[in-house]
Amino acid sequence: MYGPIDTFSITLFLGETYPTEDDAEAKQNVIDYLAMSLSKCPHVGKSEMDHFMETFAFRINAISKICRGVENMDDCQVDVVSDIGKSIDADLSFIIKNKSELIHLSGGVFFLDVTTIPDAVKFYKYLLENKRNKYSISRKQLENLYNDCDFGSPFSNVLFSMSWLGFLRVYNSNLIYFNQRHSFYF
Repeated sequence: MYGPIDTFSITLFLGETYPTEDDAEAKQNVIDYLAMSLSKCPHVGKSEMDHFMETFAFRINAISKICRGVENMDDCQVDVVSDIGKSIDADLSFIIKNKSELIHLSGGVFFLDVTTIPDAVKFYKYLLENKRNKYSISRKQLENLYNDCDFGSPFSNVLFSMSWLGFLRVYNSNLIYFNQRHSFYF
């Protein structure tokens, strides 16, 4: 409909929608498109997406109030609509930009996403507080616990960060042993 998310521009939506008397369906279509596209972006967190979608809805409603019912688009406040459109495009390009900071380990074979370390520490603290750090656990069980916490980072990156921090060790790619004697105090 609007193409890939990284090339999306609100001006395409504006050109296809206005002038019109009823823009409710077009607004809902663009909101659905952005929500679906952002949810597929691997480096867009849920809280970032929710915040963007909330502010986007306010701004698209403002554009609607300015443009709806105007026969000739030159009669509406084009500079205001343009500025709102530019702010939407700028926020969208910022949110879809990959903000990961990678450290390459072992000669570039492995990488550590530094932005996942806070989620790894929070998740390990959650495991400690809820006494979930038994001696061993399956990867799937740990992933289910992680998904219940609703953190923004991908589980595999957090698992690697936890391993790098010495909280746990992964064996045979599906069994996890917790390190009961780590150097961090919580």
